[in-house]
Amino acid sequence: MLSWELYDKAYLYLESEIPLSDLENWYVPKLPILMRDPKSSDASVVATIELGLAEMDNNILSENQLKERLRNTLENHFVIRYYTNLTDPVIITTFSSETAYTLDKNIFEISSIDYQVA
Repeated sequence: MLSWELYDKAYLYLESEIPLSDLENWYVPKLPILMRDPKSSDASVVATIELGLAEMDNNILSENQLKERLRNTLENHFVIRYYTNLTDPVIITTFSSETAYTLDKNIFEISSIDYQVA
């Protein structure tokens, strides 16, 4: 699942609102959580950043190319924030474009993914 926090931080970086070092400093302490499921969207985003950093260190990739690669990775995953009303908690879920889903009033019916209630 692509956590809202990771998506938000990555988006801030893509929009040049935070530097790459701030993004890295935010996610590195969270790596055990973000990489818990190596097939998750979070792991995919983190892997894109990590590979990009390694390629930048070896002068293979520019920062603009890293941003483009990260933007492409984020576009392969969706983040939904759903409010039943202003006092209820937010339900956050993510899925790849191939996953079937339906929204029925206040109920999420989702197949083939994990979900999280925050």
